[in-house]
Amino acid sequence: MENILIVEDNFLIAQDLKQSLEKNNYSVVAIVDNAEEAILIVNKDKIDLIIIDIVINGKISGIDLAEIITLNYHIPFIYLTSNSDKKTIAKALKHQPKAYLIKPFTDIDIFTNVKLALANKAKNETKTVSPSIVIKVNGAYLKINFKDILFINSEGNYLKFKTAQNEYVVRMKFKDLATKTPTYITQVHKSYFINLHKVSLFKASYLSLDGVKVPIGRTFKNKVHEMLKNI
Repeated sequence: MENILIVEDNFLIAQDLKQSLEKNNYSVVAIVDNAEEAILIVNKDKIDLIIIDIVINGKISGIDLAEIITLNYHIPFIYLTSNSDKKTIAKALKHQPKAYLIKPFTDIDIFTNVKLALANKAKNETKTVSPSIVIKVNGAYLKINFKDILFINSEGNYLKFKTAQNEYVVRMKFKDLATKTPTYITQVHKSYFINLHKVSLFKASYLSLDGVKVPIGRTFKNKVHEMLKNI
């Protein structure tokens, strides 16, 4: 039975969605109304699909949550919204949702889109991740093995790839790394990805990699702690 997380700030809509999913033999692990709680649950439980309302409570929007999920967890998600204007849809589609449900929805809308999203997830899980990434530096293309990376730091529209010996700054965004990185290259802060195998010290507020301190974001602490225990 697949596990589904609902991120919706309207209690009645969330309950209708839960009943519809359970009627079709899906397990609703939790209903939350903000991104922070959603991330905590994803870190704690096995989640196969997330249904995200674009407008939710808290400082992190549904679209921002979708970006975090895409970059760090590779869990498929479906947008749920009452807003169908072109500008909102264009912004939402940047993070490649598996479906876009418009309120009000029907049971068949939910069942069909959830079924398709989970089917695509099964296909994607068979794909392999490359052990390296190719970046363009000073007009030349350079291949970097992920195992050699200490951390990747976001600086606006640029990413800094830091290895033990070198440092490369390229025009790229975190979202461009989505689905390209192995699981041990994981986000620990809104501005940092790190190589879990290179961590030498783990504190509440930072990690140390080859003597360099990297901050840990509050919403990533539990995930990082669990992942480090399994290395």
